[in-house]
Parts: sequence; structure tokens; C-alpha cells
Amino acid sequence: MGVLAAIGDEATPALAQALKDGAISPLVFRYYDLDYGPAAARVSPALVRLLDDEDDEVRIRAIRALEHIRQEDAVPGLIRALKDENPDVRRAATTTIGWFDGRAREAVPALVEALKDENRDVRVNAIGALDSIFNVSEFDSVAPDVIPLLLEAIKDKHTSVRAHAAGALGGIGHKANVAVPALIEALKDEEAEVRRSAAKALGRIGPGAKEAAPVLIETLRDDDLGVRLKAIRALANVGLEAAEVFPALGQQMKDEDDDIRLSTIEALQDIGPAAKAAVPALMGALKDENERVRYRAAEALGAIGPDAKEAVLALIETLSSDSAQPRINAAKALGEIGPAAREAVPALIHALEDTESGVQSYSHWALEHITGKKFPRRDPAKWQDWWEKEEYAAKVQVEGENADGEIEGKEVIVEVLGGLV
Repeated sequence: MGVLAAIGDEATPALAQALKDGAISPLVFRYYDLDYGPAAARVSPALVRLLDDEDDEVRIRAIRALEHIRQEDAVPGLIRALKDENPDVRRAATTTIGWFDGRAREAVPALVEALKDENRDVRVNAIGALDSIFNVSEFDSVAPDVIPLLLEAIKDKHTSVRAHAAGALGGIGHKANVAVPALIEALKDEEAEVRRSAAKALGRIGPGAKEAAPVLIETLRDDDLGVRLKAIRALANVGLEAAEVFPALGQQMKDEDDDIRLSTIEALQDIGPAAKAAVPALMGALKDENERVRYRAAEALGAIGPDAKEAVLALIETLSSDSAQPRINAAKALGEIGPAAREAVPALIHALEDTESGVQSYSHWALEHITGKKFPRRDPAKWQDWWEKEEYAAKVQVEGENADGEIEGKEVIVEVLGGLV
């Protein structure tokens, strides 16, 4: 292969002939450096010509080789292959087009037609290719034409077709909000694969899928772990009000499965400041037996920001964790809470001398955000000296205010007694 590529254009007929004769496998192209380079540009046209070969197996091998080269000039030939009389050729073509992503935009109409193919695998692969294209492209004019066919496919008798159709609708995103009722029904499908795809799709559609929230909340009790995980992520993305979503997510924080708890915390982190109702649950998660749960809980509290101020004491305690990552994330969270975390200053000054550099860095960053001061990170003594002066000044001010109050109180008593004499 290397010798053929070095020869140049004269080698491409030999390369194509070797593929046609079965002397080399399409897999060879995966390991050879042809991707997007000059050699690929030379080989691709020769392979495209093989798509018209009378031998079915030759056409399939050429398609699979093109999958690894992925030259855009091969797309028209692959579109023709979608009409091939052999379903195996059509199936190979739909799979290969999917690997081209956004470079196969011109194939969308042909893929839409392939959704009606009598062969189940062709339909499945066509949906997968459309999903890949929609993930990287915008189709203001084409997507509306695709949606009705995907809505038909979501009712297909084959599980894989229904699941892929739901996934492709999610790939279209907010433009597929007309599909929300069908996806809600798909959440009740007897096959977990379909329910997982439907939940994920609703999350990708976003706020336009808000009407699915009640069923997504019910889905949190699904027997399938994957379905529940996708439902949690979807609830974070559909734009629910806190009062609607947090009671349901709060229950997931108590689940015995680590992945459920982690996914719930990640969802709350994505929601951000609007997740302030979840602060008590996240404070509890700071003591979870799973280290990842603990440090992700600290991250989520930081994402909530100043409204997580009731968690300050719990985060201060986390600064003493045996594990470094929870300490790092706790320091960062305190900085994101900001001035409302002022009582954490002594603990953060102490953390400047932590054995982990990450804890030192984030503690310094937190101190700057909480206090507005810019003392050196490697000078804890300077921070401590400043803090002691701050505390003393605050104490003097409080005592002064108390003294003023006592004087004012005595004056009032005198005035009252004077009035009684």
C-alpha cells in the first residue's frame, strides 16, 4: 500500500483492481494514511467507479473502502448506491454516508427516501446517517420533510427502527418539537432501547419538550437503569421550574446506584443557580461514600453560586477531606459562592498550605473572590495578618455599636424616669 501511494496516480488502477479482486480488504484503508490527504484524493475516484461494477461484492467492498477515505467527491456515487437493487449494497451505502457527517448534506433527500426501504437494516442505517448529519448541520428546509417520516418510523414493528427514529428526532433538536407527543408515547414502549432513545431525544429538543416532564418524572422509576439515566438528563434540559423537578430529582439523590446519584448531581450542576432548592440534598451528598459523588456535589454547589451560601459550613468541612479532589472542588465552590462565604476565609488560608497544589491554587482563587484582596498565594502569613486585622476591626466596630446602644438606652430611661417625677 505504501509503495502504491508513493507511485502516485499510476498506482490507483492497481489499488482499485486489488480491491476488486479481493487481494486486499477494505479494512486496509482504515490503517493506511489516506484520510483527507493527496493519496485519498487520487484513490477515491477509482473506488467510486467500482460502485458501478456488475459484481455485488465488489460494490460493497468499494463502499466500505470509501468509508475509511471519506472524500466528499464520493457522496454522489454513494447516493446512487442507495438505489442499488441489492439490499446489502444499500445497507453498506447508508452506513458509509453516516460516517461523512456534515459533508454528506446532499445525501439527505436520498436518505429520506431510504426511510421507506423495505429492508429493515437499510431503514435503520438511513436514520443513523440522518442523525449524524443533523448533529453537525442545520437544515431549515429539509428537516421538516424528514420529521413526518421519522414519526412513522417511530411506530415501526422493529425495535431498532423505532429506537433510531427517536434518536434522529433528538438530533434535529428544537425543530422537532412537533414530535414531542410521539416521543412521550415512546417513553412507554415495551423495549428499553426505545425508551432510552426517546428520553434522550426529549432532552435534546430542550424547553420545547416541557410537556413531557410528568412522564419523564414517572420514567425515573423505570426498571432499566439506562432509561432512568437518560430521563434525569432530559429533566435538566427541558426547562422546568424548580418546584416541579427538584422533588423528583431529590429522590434520585438517595438512590443506591452510584451512576444515578452522579447523573442527578450533574443535571443539577447544568441547571445552575435555578437549582438552589437542591442545596440541602447536595450538602448531604458531600458526605456520600462515593468520592466522585462528593466532589461532583461540591461542583454543583459552586454552579449554584451565592444562593448556595447555606452550604458554606459543609464545604469548609469538605476542605478537610482525605481525598484531594473533594478539597479542590470545595475550595472552588466557596470562591463561586463569593462574599457570602466569608466565614470560610480562615479555613481557606489554612488550605494555602495544603499538600496538593490544586487545593492551594483554588483556595487562593477563592480568597480573592471572597475578599477582593490580591495577596500572594505563597504567603499565607500575609493573608493571616490581614484577616486578624479585619477581625479585630470588626470586633471594635461591634463593641462600639453596643456601647452606643447602652448610652442611648440609659438616656431613654432617664427621660422616662424624669417624666414620672
